[in-house]
Amino acid sequence: MATVANYIVHRLRECGVDHLFGLPATSCASLFDAADAGGLETIITSGELEAGYAADGYARKRGLSAVSVSYGVGMLSMANAVAGAFVERSPMLVLNGGPTKACLENERQLGVLFQHSTGRLHTDLNIFRQISYFASRLDETRTAAETIDAAIAQAIRYQRPCYLEVDQDLWTAPLSPPKAKLYRLPREAADPASSVKRTLSLIGAAKAPAVLLGVEVERYGLQATALELLDRLGVPYATTALAKSVLPECQAGFSGVYDGDWAAKTAKTAIEEADVLLCLGVVFGIDHRKMVEKQADRMIRLYNDRIRFGRGDEKPCDLGGFLECLAQSVRCGNLVHTRTIDNHTTECDASNSSDQTTITHDLLFRIVDTILDRDVHFLMDTCLGSWLGASLRVRALSAFTSNPVWLSIGHSVGAAIGVGVATHQRTLIICGDGGLQSIPQALSTMAKLRLPVLTIVIDNGSYAIEQFLIEPGYFTGPSKRMLDYVKLNPWDYEMLARSMGFARALTVRTPAELERELAALGSWSEPTLIRVIVPSSDLPARIRASI
Repeated sequence: MATVANYIVHRLRECGVDHLFGLPATSCASLFDAADAGGLETIITSGELEAGYAADGYARKRGLSAVSVSYGVGMLSMANAVAGAFVERSPMLVLNGGPTKACLENERQLGVLFQHSTGRLHTDLNIFRQISYFASRLDETRTAAETIDAAIAQAIRYQRPCYLEVDQDLWTAPLSPPKAKLYRLPREAADPASSVKRTLSLIGAAKAPAVLLGVEVERYGLQATALELLDRLGVPYATTALAKSVLPECQAGFSGVYDGDWAAKTAKTAIEEADVLLCLGVVFGIDHRKMVEKQADRMIRLYNDRIRFGRGDEKPCDLGGFLECLAQSVRCGNLVHTRTIDNHTTECDASNSSDQTTITHDLLFRIVDTILDRDVHFLMDTCLGSWLGASLRVRALSAFTSNPVWLSIGHSVGAAIGVGVATHQRTLIICGDGGLQSIPQALSTMAKLRLPVLTIVIDNGSYAIEQFLIEPGYFTGPSKRMLDYVKLNPWDYEMLARSMGFARALTVRTPAELERELAALGSWSEPTLIRVIVPSSDLPARIRASI
């Protein structure tokens, strides 16, 4: 007999989802049973936050993911990951087994809390309404198919998490399988012609125009159109860190990744000195604040199905329709500009590593840059090395994942599980020791699944990025003391990884050791961890210059 849970699994499989992430619980056990029966492989993680990060990573590669954990205690633990996915445009279907009608009525009438209740009705639903594009409770079969389809269709259309809370009694309630393919929601219908005409006029009159590409170009599959447009437009462009590798990084006109004060020099020149800046699908975060404040009057911003010229009012406009119309106009001979800026090159410290006895941030990233190839997906965590990671030469398209707007440390470690499951590629993580300490159990899932993940941990004994943001003076000389509350308890990361099931874990202290071990690894095929000892007072040169 077909059920509500079967219907959900059917739709997910139809949309290219082959895995369900999460932790089983009585509230969602029937969904996991249906997943197993319907050919949806379950990826059971070691924690709810990890499940959320993994589902986020999977969604960024596959275009949709599904995750389910326990009501209340599980969902609230996972909320951070879902919020980050909402901000950074990651389409997750969050499936929650909610209280039954009888449970809700019992709590109202008798004050007896149902399992994992806070004592306030619909806690999970109310919270996830703030961090999901669509959130609804399903408590009758009459509207089940319509509600399920709406949740999945909106996750795909708007590239955001959607939340579906299912009365636990309804998982196994009868529901006929879908009779037709899932519908696709239409794009914004407003004619972009007038906006395109105005954009061409502004760029044509500019002396130093530039383009900044954002993550929505990738999420909506607009890379080919964007590439053609840039080829014909003749202006330099940069990407944000969230959109790094959206286009080939060897492309003429690519000036680098722009993410604020410590961006590559070529990217800063192109973006900050532009007299017209066309921003396509960009999600702006805290690192862009100064630039946006300065450039707001000269910006054309197209994102969230809206376009805005300068500080004017937003108007409806579809990114894909706008790009195609603009490319068509340029295709017809309206080449509007040619501005030359040096192409971006990796800016890591170019000194000879064999002459060094200590690994610095700059040396670490220079060495890692030599092992990246087209078969490696790179994940950069939030740490002092984030800006160096954004300057690495990523050889393949859409082969870089980070969390640069939401900025949750540890994201890369959990997300690597989803990326690995979705792509079957080797993955490489660089994270700080504070990031790994926030989600160490993810190593267990990597080992269980035997994912080819190389985790490089920068061990400097502290939440160094917080030290820098709060009191950067510590990095200016030996007389300065580290803040007590940013110090980390030292961990034996080798022993930790081995206890989780890693066959290979090691520590390196010099550049020569790191180069030797990476060369010995070659094309790694199993979970591996390398602990890299970095002095606690070390800063990337680009950041140190700003103190």
